[in-house]
Amino acid sequence: MGDELRRLYLEPTSRCNLNCAMCFRKSWVDEQAGDMEEATFRAVLSHLPESVETIFFGGMGEPLFHPRIIDMVRAASALGRRTELISNGSLLTEERSAALLDAGLDMLWLSVDSLKEENYAAIRCNGSLAVLKEHILAFNRLRFAQKREVQLGAAFVLMKSNVSSLAELPFFASYYHVNEVNVSHVVPTSEASAK
Repeated sequence: MGDELRRLYLEPTSRCNLNCAMCFRKSWVDEQAGDMEEATFRAVLSHLPESVETIFFGGMGEPLFHPRIIDMVRAASALGRRTELISNGSLLTEERSAALLDAGLDMLWLSVDSLKEENYAAIRCNGSLAVLKEHILAFNRLRFAQKREVQLGAAFVLMKSNVSSLAELPFFASYYHVNEVNVSHVVPTSEASAK
């Protein structure tokens, strides 16, 4: 029982709308970005071991970039599995939040790698902390209106450039009603990223 698969990670897409400083995609050589095909997703679900309790949507790309991500969450949820998704939050419009909740999403993880706008923009190239905060507030309004509990997580990748924000993370988590925080360290893929 101890070695059974409990949590399945699916990467719906390797495409992304941001160009983050620490992203593994920067180390890819001749790699083509793309989306998981419907047939592949359906095949995974049809062969899902009974032991799987959670289906987690995430990876190198932005899951909300996949044109059928709502349908994917709905299909996973319909199997009675807990569904989680990690996002950079930039595409998390109020409409998309409502659709995810309607599809049965149990937990949304958002990447929050700095609590200072200028530093956030430097880490999450093309991203905006102010926009992320707006999207969190809209998501919270909708999730708290649900009859079921939906959780919010904050994922923080620790680097030299954002270590000072770590001290502010507890206040941020409290203010935005974050249920869980995950702090990891950057995994260098080159000498440049090691610095």
